[in-house]
Amino acid sequence: MDFSVFKNFHLSEARSLQIRGEFFNLFNTPQFNNPANTVGASNFGTISSAGSPNTLQRISREIQLAAKFTF
Repeated sequence: MDFSVFKNFHLSEARSLQIRGEFFNLFNTPQFNNPANTVGASNFGTISSAGSPNTLQRISREIQLAAKFTF
């Protein structure tokens, strides 16, 4: 589950500031990788890992904070 929170502050008629927080994988559910697909191997069809911290793909949880000023 992903969750986002946004708050807009109108500074003038043409200017505004937006503060946002975005939470990905909020409840920290595992993101399993694909099963092994080498036919005849002893681990065929098994899932032996979840996520890849080396490439930052499918990591357990991610939180992003940002501020955006429009003029």
